Amino acid sequence: MVGAGVAGLTIADRLARAGDEVVVLEKARVVGGLARSFRYGEFTFDIGPHRFHSYDDDVHEFITGVLGDDALVIGRSSGVFMFGRTFDWPLTLRSGLRLPPSVLLSATRDLVSRRPADGESFEDYVRARYGDTLYRVFFKPYTERFTGTPCNRMSRAWASTGLERALIDRGIPSGTLTSLIRSAVRPRESLQFLYPDSGGIGVFSDRLADRLRSASATILTDCPVTGVQATSDRIEAVLSGDRAHPCDTLVWTAPITQLGAQLGTPIDGLTFLSLALFNYRVAAPPRTQHQWCYYSDDSVPFSRVSVPTLFNPRLAPAGSHGLCVEIPMLPTDPRWPNPEALTPAIDDALVRVGLVASPSDIIGVDVERVPNAYPLYTLDYQRRLAKAKSAMSRFQNLRLLGRNATFTYNNMDGSIAAALALTRETTAAG
Repeated sequence: MVGAGVAGLTIADRLARAGDEVVVLEKARVVGGLARSFRYGEFTFDIGPHRFHSYDDDVHEFITGVLGDDALVIGRSSGVFMFGRTFDWPLTLRSGLRLPPSVLLSATRDLVSRRPADGESFEDYVRARYGDTLYRVFFKPYTERFTGTPCNRMSRAWASTGLERALIDRGIPSGTLTSLIRSAVRPRESLQFLYPDSGGIGVFSDRLADRLRSASATILTDCPVTGVQATSDRIEAVLSGDRAHPCDTLVWTAPITQLGAQLGTPIDGLTFLSLALFNYRVAAPPRTQHQWCYYSDDSVPFSRVSVPTLFNPRLAPAGSHGLCVEIPMLPTDPRWPNPEALTPAIDDALVRVGLVASPSDIIGVDVERVPNAYPLYTLDYQRRLAKAKSAMSRFQNLRLLGRNATFTYNNMDGSIAAALALTRETTAAG
């Protein structure tokens, strides 16, 4: 098993508890992957907003089985910053009426003048479903700042499987402009989410890793893969340093591009976005009720900010809180080698948008670089992904799993569901 993120740990747990010998290799010093937490003294931060919510009974049962009595039930409150102010998202009637009158009028016109849903780009898809106004004032600027890619070069799948899921819960019917307006004026079901009570989201992975070890599985952290030994149709062993780990079956959850490089089969055209995280410690209570907020304004250097203590008050000392500030970057972004240089501009913007009352309230900031955070759905990604998977399919004992290995923009619940499905497939084949 390569990778100790949620997907890798889930299938490792299922297989180990069924009696299989399991070895997990993880390049980081801790488990969790994109669902790990960072701790600085009494402050804890996740990699953006994480919480569990699934309509799949098997997934829900797995999550509650891992958390046990360490589960905190929370609601959701998210926002979007536009026109110099913060609005509830998805829009409520009260929040929507605060939009500029010209925007409200233009969005109303869009109800009867939307374009047909033709074309394969993100731009075509969103304009057809939400109209030109919302596309122009929010979706386009936010998406292009987030991805560093023009919307007409992004696949419609970025909206249908990524953006909509990230912004809109399944329980809120907001897949078109009409349904978005209806959801704003109708009472909403109060959705409930699960979060670890004793710490950050990384607690889930830590508990799962402990359960694995108790089932005699081996987890090797700080253990990057340096090579893969293979015949024409099988993976024989995975190398880490000078040590070879033989495998009957290899479950790979690291980026598919890295596997291609290890096998001498370069994979072209599949790009991952990375994240620069600025974890601010603030000596004051939160100044917002939104657990996270999206920023599309060009005058703001970040794309999203989340407030850990609004998920769990234990993630900062009493009277204080943290702000997890995210800036996505392409691999070629010149800011990536030294994101710390952006902190003065971020300090200023946090005050301007009202998240911090004064720079003197900032105790400190810790900067983390998180590579390979999002698969980037460009127009031709599906063709390139199919080609990559075809090249890997000759290895009979190789299984691709998880966000990075399958190049799928999913969440923790989706990773768990995929791992449980692969467990059933693997068990049946064995």
